[in-house]
Amino acid sequence: MVEAHKIVTTIINEQNSSWTKLTYIWEKARFEKCQSVNGRDFKHIRDDVKDHFADTRLGLEYMIAPFERMQIPEWQNNLAKVIEEYAKANNVQVTGIEVKRLED
Repeated sequence: MVEAHKIVTTIINEQNSSWTKLTYIWEKARFEKCQSVNGRDFKHIRDDVKDHFADTRLGLEYMIAPFERMQIPEWQNNLAKVIEEYAKANNVQVTGIEVKRLED
């Protein structure tokens, strides 16, 4: 369980790093939806016939929405609680899990 907790930390860190890089590269070539440029306002007209999932978000966030729906950080927090409860019930020491600080 501790190893799974560590793997999830790696996944979250890689996702955040990849997201930053993707946004930087994308914005070199394209403007964010609804952004004003040189005094000209961009108006995005939604299709009234189809429900385009990407239309519901201003930027590229639609690309990570499936990961957000998985609620990985919450799952990781719940796993940490299970590990802690198991350790207390079986009187074992848990090592390898970073304790989250309040300012994090």
